[in-house]
Amino acid sequence: MTPLIAANLWEMMHGGSTHPHIALMLVSAVSDGLGCLIKIDQVGDRFHVAGFIMLIGGTLGASPAVLSGLMLAREIYDDPFPNSVS
Repeated sequence: MTPLIAANLWEMMHGGSTHPHIALMLVSAVSDGLGCLIKIDQVGDRFHVAGFIMLIGGTLGASPAVLSGLMLAREIYDDPFPNSVS
């Protein structure tokens, strides 16, 4: 009988949840830069808005990456924060 949850679940979740949001933030910076370079008002403003929306999406999506990273650290090490006060 095969298990329903893979043994490396947190590792797969961390890898899958980290990289798309990094790409969103990088493309956000490129889009904002294009908005500054393009002098046509409506087109430049749309690039700024698109960059801002991608930045918000990348920032909000960072939470699952942080959570899965902490859970992965907890699996690798018994206590990921050894000096913390309980």
